[in-house]
Amino acid sequence: MKTTTEIYQGPERCQAHMALGQAREEMFGELVSQTMDYCVSGILGVPVVRSM
Repeated sequence: MKTTTEIYQGPERCQAHMALGQAREEMFGELVSQTMDYCVSGILGVPVVRSM
């Protein structure tokens, strides 16, 4: 199983990341398509307790 974990330093940086991704329409469309096909779960806005 493969996973993707993204951690941002605050909500502003997360929002900037999302805006940048959406500005790249072709790539963003492919990401959305793959997410709909393969995503099992997603959690947004959760505080990070520990990371490596």
